[in-house]
Amino acid sequence: TRHPDGVTLESDTDHTVMLGLAACAFASRFAPHLDVGKIAQFALVHDLVEVYAGDTVTSMKGYSPTDHKDKEEREAAALARISDEFGASLPWLPDTIAAY
Repeated sequence: TRHPDGVTLESDTDHTVMLGLAACAFASRFAPHLDVGKIAQFALVHDLVEVYAGDTVTSMKGYSPTDHKDKEEREAAALARISDEFGASLPWLPDTIAAY
């Protein structure tokens, strides 16, 4: 994903902030029955497991069921690590990632 200039790549930070803004704006306009606060929380944590699991481009050609299984395993291990490292001091973090 790129910035409007078509050249500058989106950073992880750009991605998280823009998703949060877009998701909350969309929900408040088109799905007002949804909890915009929960949407914002999910947008904030949706890619945090990738800190330890690495990012996987699922839209690439040739992404297979084996790739998907590997991604799920890496992300489960990453969530376990986040729970171990932050669960006692920041329980909201692994709980929200798990809920997402």
